[in-house]
Amino acid sequence: MRNSGDDVNARKLLCELVDIESVTGREHEIMSFLEEVLGDLTSDMRRYDMGGGRYNLLASIGNGGPSLCLNAHADTMPPSGSSVAKSSISGGDIRGLGSCDDKASITSMLMAFADISNGEIEGRLDLLISVDEEVSSQGVRTCIKDGYGCDYAI
Repeated sequence: MRNSGDDVNARKLLCELVDIESVTGREHEIMSFLEEVLGDLTSDMRRYDMGGGRYNLLASIGNGGPSLCLNAHADTMPPSGSSVAKSSISGGDIRGLGSCDDKASITSMLMAFADISNGEIEGRLDLLISVDEEVSSQGVRTCIKDGYGCDYAI
């Protein structure tokens, strides 16, 4: 993923993420995928346990301050109505369950994280990918309760 800030790679990554089922409570596969991708970019990773084998994932580059956290959630609601759990491209648009909420955010944040990881930064950049945001919004709250903090967040 290094040096992959182009549109083709972003679309490919987003389709891969959409194609991985991640309904709330069943996020293990997508979190494992993201952990592998982030492992190529940094060795500074931490899991925040949510119980039942579920976890939030924090990856960091740099150290000290100021600290900026990019945050997005990997869980989706179950398919309903006309929503489908697999990606499709129509007229340049990528469709599929989670494509906007919130897998497009994960994709853009991963692309930025990858670009920034190639150089040195002043301060610390965190990428926090949480679960359990669609149902009870406990993902980020768990991280904060377990001591996570930052100066700024997006």
